[in-house]
Amino acid sequence: MIDKIHKAPDGTVTSVDGTPNLDNKDYKKTLKLTWLADTPNSPTVEVYCVYFDHIISKPLLGKDEDFKQYIGHQTRVRFLCELFKYISKETFFTSFFYTFFIIFKCKLK
Repeated sequence: MIDKIHKAPDGTVTSVDGTPNLDNKDYKKTLKLTWLADTPNSPTVEVYCVYFDHIISKPLLGKDEDFKQYIGHQTRVRFLCELFKYISKETFFTSFFYTFFIIFKCKLK
């Protein structure tokens, strides 16, 4: 859990105080946090991250419900983030962006 966010006078985040919530065992609904520091010793590169949400917006459809009423919403979101450049095996160029896709694993019955 985030307790406090420390910011510099210009508004950039300099540090975050947090407390782990080890008692929370609901992993599906728990927000995960990853923090990458941008320092001279560990430079980052900008990447686009593509997040795919569920295609059908309703968790359970009734027998007589038309699934077409629950599709058509925005399921693909693309946002800019940063990544350490040593993670990628490709040559680092500053003129283009890497693209990563996040796709949920699902089970079919």
